[in-house]
Amino acid sequence: MPDLECNPLGAAAAIEKIEQTEYLWSEDRVKRRGGRRSAAAPDEPAPVQKLKFPETPAIRPFTATTIPPDDAQFLATRQFQLREIARLFRMPPHMLGDLEGATFSNISAMSTQYVTGTIMPWAKRWASEATMKLAEPGQVVRMRAEDLQMADLAQRTAAHKEGRMGGWLSTNEIRRDMGLRPIGPEGDTYLRPLNNETVKPAAQAHLISTAVVTAAVDRLETRERNAMSRLANKADADRDAGLARYFELTAGAAMQAFDRILVAFGQVYGTQCVASIESALASFSAPVEPDWSDLASWSSRRGSDLLSELVSIISQSDGASDES
Repeated sequence: MPDLECNPLGAAAAIEKIEQTEYLWSEDRVKRRGGRRSAAAPDEPAPVQKLKFPETPAIRPFTATTIPPDDAQFLATRQFQLREIARLFRMPPHMLGDLEGATFSNISAMSTQYVTGTIMPWAKRWASEATMKLAEPGQVVRMRAEDLQMADLAQRTAAHKEGRMGGWLSTNEIRRDMGLRPIGPEGDTYLRPLNNETVKPAAQAHLISTAVVTAAVDRLETRERNAMSRLANKADADRDAGLARYFELTAGAAMQAFDRILVAFGQVYGTQCVASIESALASFSAPVEPDWSDLASWSSRRGSDLLSELVSIISQSDGASDES
């Protein structure tokens, strides 16, 4: 390329192509530009001086330094071919090396979907064919995909722990799944969670009865605490009159709180249980002198004593019904 005194490219410019130019000039143009011929060879073209601003090149070949659009499109076509292959074989793109847009979470999800949507249908077909042609009568061939779905050791350990604590896996079964030898007959035992134990009907009835009685006693205790708090702020004469009036109404309030409970207990436990509960409620409704200095503790203690007595009556009735 001819030497130029100026720099046609800026500091931030990018070269896209390099032009190679050979300049040919006519004789008249050379004379106008101040050129001169060689005296030794008058018939040859005059030599051309270096010009600062050449004009009209006759030949302009160039060499490209960037990727042509067609070649760039070819790279995108290669990537599209990978995804087409993945669609054809129902495989995740990351298994073919296409990690564009891939993250840890979506790779894990796509791997699980690959097992359930691509491998398992074929595995079921192979298992059915093997069962029909290879297995003995009564035997079934099954393809296991747990190893593919739990490739991480932490996931496998968590699954084995859930099975062991839940009671459906033994120690030997877990060791066989991990490729280890059994530890003996003591490894064939199963755990049983205590909080998942099946409740017998009688025990279930006892729990329900206790819960219902507890709620009723809580209502009576709250009523008594509120009434005593109001009486504590009155004069002595008014307090005594209000206290007598309160205990006159307490018997009716207690029977009203246990009305439906007594009907249900009469059907379940019998009349003797109902009579014992009525006697306990009558004792609770009898007039007593409150502890005016600490009404909250006094009321809570009375409610706890009543609840303990009623629960004892229910337990005795459960034992009597079991014996009968």
